[in-house]
Amino acid sequence: MIKHIDVIDSTSRYLMDHPDWFDNLDVISASHQTAGLGRTGHSWVDNNGENVLFSIIIKDKKLVDSFKLLSISMGVIILDFLKGYMYEDNLSLKWPNDVMVKDKKICGILLQGRLPDYVVIGVGLNVNQTEFKGVENATSLSLELGKTFDIERMRTVFIEYVVSQLKNYDSFKNTIIENFNNHNYLLRKEITYFNASTNSEEEGIALGINDNGELLVSKGETITPLSSSEVSKIK
Repeated sequence: MIKHIDVIDSTSRYLMDHPDWFDNLDVISASHQTAGLGRTGHSWVDNNGENVLFSIIIKDKKLVDSFKLLSISMGVIILDFLKGYMYEDNLSLKWPNDVMVKDKKICGILLQGRLPDYVVIGVGLNVNQTEFKGVENATSLSLELGKTFDIERMRTVFIEYVVSQLKNYDSFKNTIIENFNNHNYLLRKEITYFNASTNSEEEGIALGINDNGELLVSKGETITPLSSSEVSKIK
């Protein structure tokens, strides 16, 4: 089921408030969110009717049990979708799942939920928005390609693609890590990140991601895997 609501506070919050109302891979989309959710407590701000905003609930046990890789997988799925619109060389994935065009973010993904019962994946793809007040390093399909898209058509095509890929997750899950590393935006860049184990900010050189979807960071002869961290600076 795909249900569209013109204006809502948050599509993800709606699914999480009423998980028993929905089946596996049901989708709630919106033209505008008044309180969209971003990673690490940030807000996701959108212009009404200009972007594709939706959340999908995952109840399939195999997918829920793959929670650590679902975030990575969603980035790869969306990057593959965008290959149909722009050059692959301009697309990359900033760990854990921001989809980038050159050095600007075009799509954000947020996973929440209650394990082991369900996972909710929120997606925001910038389509026709051309001004991002108060937001740095953002872009859209319209800005990149110089044209305006039929937002309803884009919403339908995009959501159907994501759902179909998740239905066929077993067919490509073994290539997720390789595909992510082939488009790793942070690769060999010096980053500043928050290390939860030391409760402090640290610096290191970003490498690839491992089989658990963790970002490997080199500090001298030490390699640290990050399972959850906010990369605050990139040099």
